[in-house]
Amino acid sequence: MSQIEIDKEAADQLREVIGEDQFLRIGVRGGGCSGFEYVLALDDTVGEDDTVLNYDDQVKVVINAESAPLLEGIRVRWQKEALQSGFMIENPGASSCGCGVSFRPKDAESCF
Repeated sequence: MSQIEIDKEAADQLREVIGEDQFLRIGVRGGGCSGFEYVLALDDTVGEDDTVLNYDDQVKVVINAESAPLLEGIRVRWQKEALQSGFMIENPGASSCGCGVSFRPKDAESCF
C-alpha cells in the first residue's frame, strides 16, 4: 500500500486527541447508499495483518488488510466550517454518493 496523505490541519487535530498508546484506525465497512462507508476510530491494538503508517513522531495510522485496497491514495484533511468541523476523506479511487457519506470504488474489482 502506498502512503496516504494527511494534511497539516488534520495531523494537528489528531495530535490533540490521540493518547500516548493510541493511533487512528481508518477502515471501510459495507453500508450507505453507494456500498461502502469510511470508519475512523481511535484504537490501541494492532493486528498482524494491519498496515502501520507513521506521520512524524506523534501520528500513527493503522489500516486493516481488507480495507487497504479501497483506501489506496486517500487524503485525510480537516474541514472547519461555521456549524461543523471534522475529518474529510478525499479518495481518488472512489465515487461519492449524493449524501456524501458513502462511496463506491471506481474499479468494481476493488471490492472485497
